[in-house]
Amino acid sequence: MQLHKAMVPTKMNSKAQIATLDTAIAILTALSLISLTTIHTYNIVDRSTEKEERINLQKELYFATESLITTPGEPLDWEKTRETERIGLAKYRENTVQNHQLDSEKTHSLKEKPLEEIKQGLGLGHRDVKITIQEINGEQLLNKTDIDKNSKTTQIKRIALMEGEKHVIKLKAKQETE
Repeated sequence: MQLHKAMVPTKMNSKAQIATLDTAIAILTALSLISLTTIHTYNIVDRSTEKEERINLQKELYFATESLITTPGEPLDWEKTRETERIGLAKYRENTVQNHQLDSEKTHSLKEKPLEEIKQGLGLGHRDVKITIQEINGEQLLNKTDIDKNSKTTQIKRIALMEGEKHVIKLKAKQETE
């Protein structure tokens, strides 16, 4: 029985072995570069996504605090009713909203509201938040949260007047991507 020459194992010459080794190294180098490029691109996209999410969260928090300090809420007497469409703390006297001036009755009534109702009234029901209202000297009027201490968060601070005194409204929310 005769074997075909192609089926008979032959010794590779040293030039062929070097060429095969060079080819293997070139392929491994190319695969490594592709892998590193892919990882780098993923990291850039991931950071970009995180930054975009943080900016969107800042906008949400800004609009929630803007609503707090520039509107009286809906209904106008939400602090006295069970049904609250939107929470606002701005004074409303003689058919006029007094922007950046907090109604003390509305502000103090927030202490009695559950955090979930506050979040819904601010349009942040889907977020974990912390809301604090304090006098400029540091005395807290309100401090409610459902954020874990180790969470990555974004915060907005606003200043408004209540009975002639400056108050700081802080609204903090947990970022979804950690």
